[in-house]
Amino acid sequence: MRVKVMIASGVVVVLVAGLVVALILRHGSRPVSAQAPASARAASSRRSVPPAAASAIRLLVSARGRSALTPELNTALSPGRLFPAGTMFTAMPGTWHQAGAYANVTGTLITGSEQTLMTAIQQRGSSPPPGTGPGDFGSQPYQGQISASSAVVSALIPVISVLPGGNDGELWAAGTYLVPSGAPVSLQSLFASPSQGMTEMARLARAAFTAKYSCISQDASAFGNDPFEPDWAPTPSNYRYWSMTPAGLSIGFINGFVADEACGRMQVTLGWSQLRPWLTTSAGQLISELRSATVPGGAPAPS
Repeated sequence: MRVKVMIASGVVVVLVAGLVVALILRHGSRPVSAQAPASARAASSRRSVPPAAASAIRLLVSARGRSALTPELNTALSPGRLFPAGTMFTAMPGTWHQAGAYANVTGTLITGSEQTLMTAIQQRGSSPPPGTGPGDFGSQPYQGQISASSAVVSALIPVISVLPGGNDGELWAAGTYLVPSGAPVSLQSLFASPSQGMTEMARLARAAFTAKYSCISQDASAFGNDPFEPDWAPTPSNYRYWSMTPAGLSIGFINGFVADEACGRMQVTLGWSQLRPWLTTSAGQLISELRSATVPGGAPAPS
C-alpha cells in the first residue's frame, strides 16, 4: 500500500498561527502596522518567515512548548508535552502572511517517529509490502473549511488515518479558538438555548446531508430500520467536527457515521441565516469577524 508520511498543518498549525504571533510580539519583533498601505501588507505576505517567528515555532514543538501558550489555552489542552520528542516544523516557502499584529504560516509537521520511517523508506527505495508496513496518515488543510481573524480561528480539516491493510479512516480534525486568548469555543455555546439550538441545527444538518449525499437515504432504505438513527441525535459528540466560516457553520462526519463506510467522509455548510434565530449575541459578533484563511499563493481557503 502507498505510504504517505506527511503530517501537514491540521488544527495544530492553526494554533501555531495564532501562538507564533503572540510570541513574536513578546520577543519584540516589529509587526507590520495595521494602518500600513496595501503594498506594504502585500510585501509582508510574500517574505520568508521572520527569525523571531521561526524561533517561536521551535519553542512550541520543543519540550518547553507549553511556555508558548496563553494561560487559557494551557488550561484547555491536555497536560504533558505538546509534541513528541524530535518533532520538526518546516515552513512552506511563501506562506508567511502578516497584517498588523496577526500572522499565519503553513508548513509540514513531522514527529521523530515519522522521520525515522521516512529515512527507512528512502534507504529501502520503495514502500513495504501491503499489510506489513506502517499505515497512512495525512491532512489536507487546503481542502478544509477554515477561517481566521483577530477574534477567532476556526478549522475543519480532512484527515486520513489508515492502519496497515485498512481501507477506511476518512476523518476530520476540528477546533475553534478565541484570539488572542486561545480559549476553545464549544458548538452549544453559540446558541442562546443550547438544547433548542442544537436540535434545530441537527434538523437542518440532516436535511442538508441527505440532500447532498444520496447514499444516506439508500442505506436507510436498504437496512429498513436505520441503524444510523442515533448518529443524528443533537449531541455535542455527534457534531464534534465543525467550524465557523463566512459562508456558515460547516459540519463534518467521518466515514461510517450516519451512513455506511463506503459513503466516505461527508461535509455540509449551513448558512448563518438559517441558524440566526437561535444564535447568541456574542456568536453574532464572532460571525461578523470571520474571514477566510489565506493559503499559499494568496487564494482563500475553501469555505
